[in-house]
Amino acid sequence: MHLGNFLISLPGWALFLLVFCYALLATQIGAFFARRRLKQKSRDPEDSISDIAGAMLGLLAFLLGFTFSMTATRFGDRKNHILEEANTIGTTYLRTSYLPPRQRETSRNLLREYVDLRVKLTSPEELEKYMPRFNKILQALWLQTASLDKENMDSEIRSLYIQSVNETIDLNATRKTIVLIFRIPDPIWNCLFLLAFLSMFISGFQHHSKGTETRVGMPLLAGSFALVIVMIADMDSTGRGRLKVSQQPLLDVQQMMHEKTP
Repeated sequence: MHLGNFLISLPGWALFLLVFCYALLATQIGAFFARRRLKQKSRDPEDSISDIAGAMLGLLAFLLGFTFSMTATRFGDRKNHILEEANTIGTTYLRTSYLPPRQRETSRNLLREYVDLRVKLTSPEELEKYMPRFNKILQALWLQTASLDKENMDSEIRSLYIQSVNETIDLNATRKTIVLIFRIPDPIWNCLFLLAFLSMFISGFQHHSKGTETRVGMPLLAGSFALVIVMIADMDSTGRGRLKVSQQPLLDVQQMMHEKTP
């Protein structure tokens, strides 16, 4: 399993504890080496250690900010996509009113089934499960659309409907890309945790190199890092965590579809 998939598969509390222990362990390893050097009467210049610790924590903060920005943008893309998809499907459904009776009823039934399945999706695994059915529904919808060429109907209305169907099909592919492909790459996760370990290590080393200890500083640093990681993983997941994209636009379209439409 990829690191990113593993992280987003964990409950928030479990991920927090895992990352907290990981970061705290790194600080304790640094503290161990600091105590060892003190016993050996060997000391590095304090300014040099502080500069290194500050630089590494700065790099960690930069990478955390970059990763957070990346996943926040993707989270916003998912919200915009659901609104765009709901508007497009709703428009397509309403435009079926201009179709001949045979294509009208068949197309409406296909769109209803599509939305009924769509609102059930709560995870990437369910999307992969239902994707073949989505493709079949859209293929059948396109066949109905292609058959309009043989019907005697206004060409402008036909063009508008074809445009709506095309957009619906395109948005299905876009959703697959956003949900299944656009995630934080594993190399970024690997770099983030490696840099975090080194930063926590040097922080623990620097904190204990003076021979003084506090029981609050390092756990607070580890906890803060773990909290940010939980937020990033939560936004990077789809439907698993607390930060979920509302399905209300699609639910409104579903309700409209099951009402009587002329």
